[in-house]
Formats: sequence, structure tokens, C-alpha cells
Amino acid sequence: MDSIYFFIADTTMKQAVSHMLASYSDLPDLDSVTVKTEIVDFPHMVAQAQHMVRAGAKVIITNSGSYQILSAAIHEIPILCLYSSTYDALYTLRQASRYKKIHLLLNKHFIFNPDICPPDLRAKLIIHEPYSIDDTYDQLLARIQDIPITPDTAIVGCTLLPQIANIVPLPVFPIRPSESTLLSVFQYALGIVRFQRQDRRQLSTLESILSHVTDGIILYGAGGAISHINRQASIFLGIPADTENIRTIFPDWHEGTKPSFKDRIIHQPPYTLVANSDSFISGQERQYILTLRDVTELQRLEKNIRYKLSRTGLEATHCFSDIHTADAHMKQTIAQARLMATYNAPVLIQGESGTGKELFAQSIHNAGPRHNGPFVAINCAALPPDLLESELFGYAGGAFTGARKEGKAGLFEMAHKGTIFLDEINSMSPNIQSKLLRVLETKQVMRIGSDYIIPLDIRIISASNADILAAVQAGTFRRDLFFRINTLKLNLPPLNDRPADIPYLFSFFLQSLGESPKELPENLRQTLLQHHWWGNIRELYSAALRYHIFGETGDRTYSYLFDAPANEGTEHLLAPGTVALDMKHLETAIQQLVIRDLMEQGYTQTEIAKLLHVSRQTIFNRLKK
Repeated sequence: MDSIYFFIADTTMKQAVSHMLASYSDLPDLDSVTVKTEIVDFPHMVAQAQHMVRAGAKVIITNSGSYQILSAAIHEIPILCLYSSTYDALYTLRQASRYKKIHLLLNKHFIFNPDICPPDLRAKLIIHEPYSIDDTYDQLLARIQDIPITPDTAIVGCTLLPQIANIVPLPVFPIRPSESTLLSVFQYALGIVRFQRQDRRQLSTLESILSHVTDGIILYGAGGAISHINRQASIFLGIPADTENIRTIFPDWHEGTKPSFKDRIIHQPPYTLVANSDSFISGQERQYILTLRDVTELQRLEKNIRYKLSRTGLEATHCFSDIHTADAHMKQTIAQARLMATYNAPVLIQGESGTGKELFAQSIHNAGPRHNGPFVAINCAALPPDLLESELFGYAGGAFTGARKEGKAGLFEMAHKGTIFLDEINSMSPNIQSKLLRVLETKQVMRIGSDYIIPLDIRIISASNADILAAVQAGTFRRDLFFRINTLKLNLPPLNDRPADIPYLFSFFLQSLGESPKELPENLRQTLLQHHWWGNIRELYSAALRYHIFGETGDRTYSYLFDAPANEGTEHLLAPGTVALDMKHLETAIQQLVIRDLMEQGYTQTEIAKLLHVSRQTIFNRLKK
């Protein structure tokens, strides 16, 4: 409990304090403090007060003479003075009025007006020159001993005078403060304690807040004197929390009205810090605040903000357990992908549309070391080149007509500390290919219209639905970019090369649509196996959904399940169920292969007709089949 000390001159004053406390026991806040009384031992006054401070005193109340000494020696807590007035002195003088000579000894801080004394009392007064608080005990005793000793002589003075004059055979009348003075000063002391308690509570709250912020904070004043260092600043800089001056930390610091630190980079391994300072006026004194931010933490926060503010889904929802297969080759592919997931190297996934390239990309992300980071996917073929560039790299405010005023973060920025999936990368324009190459080489990105470089930490997973190596050989895809994204390559087999998966996945899709497990009719099973799945898994799911809706219709060919007759797609050179060779079909198939190959080389239908010595209509008919 907080303590208030009455540090007074004698037992009479002690009794007066006890009487006052008893009379006003209902004072607010009185029950929340401990009131103690101690009598001054003049030669050891300062040592006594220091002991009170160590014992937990929050306020010391004392007489005017001792107040002048203690206020100069004690700075830890408030010292309050029980001032005595001219009327208190007059009251004491009347008590000594029976004496013919009254010597009045006051210190120079005591305000006394002799003009208000009655003439009879004024005639008896001998007013001595006020003494200084710097006078020693012996000096004051010498002044008292100079007073002539007679039966009609008395001394009136401050409350400590009886202790000094106790060896002099003269009556001494101390001037004591009134009860109203005792009460008013004590109430003031209670108010101080209450405000101290509030200040301590606020200071404790402030210190608790400063100790929990992630920034380092140093508060300092004029001359660099530090008033507070929070825990994070002590950790960042490796300094004790009781460091006294800012120059101890930064020898080149100089005081001024302008901030001494402005985006200053401080390398303090393992931290890279950004220091900024500002000044403010507290009372009438200029104070400074220095903030230290960890660049790594800023990057983490920036990544979280990018993630939360993005309206796109930045989360990979699939993992390897979502990939269902009965095919041995596909199982090997999954095992290979699991191994790739443990590394941060770029992955190129090749496969026809509908083979599950994004499913594998998400699974690789979720099984890898970046699974807690964002997963950002974009289809490079879905956007025109100009729009794709701004989506990938972002742009600064006002970079082009229609740009947002505040600018926009690109997908590379959003993928920081995570994975970016570039689907159909083979359709990317040469201009964007060159910019993508630079991002991969420097691990930095610059928004369109900006000169600010943003560091990146991302993993690239690319996908192509065509032979990207052929595009490199044809000159439509950069060779150097190909080797950047092709560190690890994953080839996904088409559904036609996974015959075991066709009935297996068809049954799986039916069960996912709510049907109970059951064997597929043999005729349906054979029809599924003979169909050319040019849409891969997507087409298979579509067929399963149609079968779930329509069921068995009596159509033995099950043509209603497919988007084209089952005998279209890849022509069978041998009729099913026989070993007879259909030469007409063979000739037609060969012609179609030759025509398509020549068209891929850039020949027109007219030029191909001349080369094969057939009409242009024949070429058209072959392509139509």
C-alpha cells in the first residue's frame, strides 16, 4: 500500500496529526494509503528522509525549515511543506506575551509581517536577521547562545528551534502550523498519491503495449538521454534496456528539429532494420521517438496484406490424395510428382487438356515447403498479351489509361513466399516471355510504370497442353526460358493411354454423384474402352453425368454419352473383333496424316492438292472426315 509520511518536529505536532486524522477519518482515498509519522532528528534529517523513500514513501509532509533542506536533497518523491503564516506566528507570540523580551528567529523563507502585531506585543519583539537553510547546526546554536539569558526573556521561532536550543536555559516557543494547514496539505498529498497511482497504471499499460509491439521503439530527449527502450529494440540492436544515451548506440547521432533517421538501413545480423525517427513536444521539452522495423517482418506483412486484399483465390485446395487412379503408369507419375514437391525447383507439367495439370500443380504446392504460402494460378491463354502483362507484373497508379489510381499488385507479388502456376505457358507472347525470364533470373519484379524493384521469393510451376519443345524448335518459345522452367518435367499421360482408369474413374464419378457401387454392364464397359477420349477426364466426367441422368436407355451403342460417335476420333485400321484389314480406311487415314502434316508445315490446301495430284475438293473431303 502507498505510504504518506508526516516528518515533523516534535511530539506535540505528532499529536496534532493524530487528532486531525481521527477527526477526518472519512476523507476520500484515506483507506487506500498508510499514514506514518516520524520526528525529525535535525543533524540526520536527510538520511531519515532517504530511508523513508526506500521504505516506500510516496509523499513526505514536513515543516517549512526542514522542507527547504529536503526539497534540495530528495528528488525521487514530492516533498510538501507545512507553511506557517503571520497569524500562526502571532498566535505563538501571544503565548509568550508574559515575557518582557521576545527574540524572534525565523529562516529567510518565513514570511512575517510585524506591522499586524499589537503595539504592546510589538514593543517586546526583538527580530533577528533571518537565517539561511545553509547554516549548520553549530552556526544556529551560536546565534541562540548570543541571546542574553534573563528571567524575562523568551525565544520564538521555527518548529526545529527547540532541538537546537535545548542546551540554552531559555523558554522556546515553536511556531506550529494550524490544523487547517495540516488538513489541506494532507488532502493535497492524497491527491498526489491518487494521480501517482493512475500514472503508474497508465505507464504500466504503455510499457506493456510497447513491449508487445513488433517494432523496436526508443524514446529519448534533449542531449540524447534515453527514457525508454522496449524489449524488441533491445533484441534488434543487442543492447541492454538501461542504455542511457542514444549516442551509445549511434555515435553519429546529432540533435536537431529534423528527423535524424529517415529510412536508414541498419545491418544488425540476423536482422536488417529500417530506422525512422520523429520529434514531438512534451510539455515544453522536445522529445524524440525512434522506430526500428525488421525488413523480413515487413515483407511477411506485405505478403499477408497482398493475400488478404486479393479478390482471387490464392489457396491450393487439392492434394495428392485427391488424385484417383488404377493405372500403374499414373501411380508412377504421382510418385515422381511427390518427389518433385520436396524441392523448390521449377516444374514443367505437360499433358493434353483435361489430364489434371492444375490438380497436380496444387498437389505439388501443398506437399512442398511452401504449403503455408499462397498458390496463385493464371491461364496465360485466357487473357490478351497487354492485360496478361498487367496481371502478372502489376502496375503503378496512373501507369496507363484506365489504371487504378492506387495501382495494383501483380500476381507475382501475391505469390511471394508461395507458388505461381502459369497454365498454358506455351501461348505466352514473346514480349512477356522475355519479362518472365528476367523475373526468374533476378527474382525481382517491377510494376508497369514504376521504378521500384520488389524482391520475390516464389516457386514457378508451368503447364503446357502442347509439345513446348517443338515450340522452341519452331522459334515461338524462347530457348533460355524453356531451360528455366524445365528443371523438373512431369508428363501426364492422356486417358486413352490409361485404359484401366476409364471404367475405374467412370464408376468413381457415378459414386460421387450419389449412386451406390455396382459393376458396369459389360457392353458399357467395352464401349467406354473403345471410345477415343479426346476430352480426357473432363469428357469422362461428362459421360458419367449423362449416364447418371439418363441411365440405361436401350441404346446398345451408348451414343448419347458422347459428343461424337464412338467410331470417330482415331480410326481403327482393323475392324473390332476381326483380323480383317480395311484397306480403304487405311488409305484414307494415310492421306489424312499426310495432309495434316503438310498443313502444319504451312502449305495451303491448293498447294497440297497440286503436290498430291488430286483436286482441292478431295483435300477438303479428307479433312472433313
